[in-house]
Amino acid sequence: MRYELDSCCYPKSSCCIKYGRVNGRQSYKCKRTGRRFIWGGKWYKYSDVLRRKAKEMYIHGMSIREISRELAIPYSTVRRWIRNL
Repeated sequence: MRYELDSCCYPKSSCCIKYGRVNGRQSYKCKRTGRRFIWGGKWYKYSDVLRRKAKEMYIHGMSIREISRELAIPYSTVRRWIRNL
């Protein structure tokens, strides 16, 4: 699931305000939707290939905890990927 910004969400919009910095980049918050975003930022930290690999490992019988340790990904992230199968 890829997140899409609403059409109103861009830095100069009247509904968006500056909302701190993340990794040296300005972040914004939409007052209408309550959504926080970085203009031009990436939503995904992990590649689709890594996600598929984790899902395949789970299908082949590995536990979520084992997958988490082997791929060095937080347990909650792997659990969320598996739940969305």
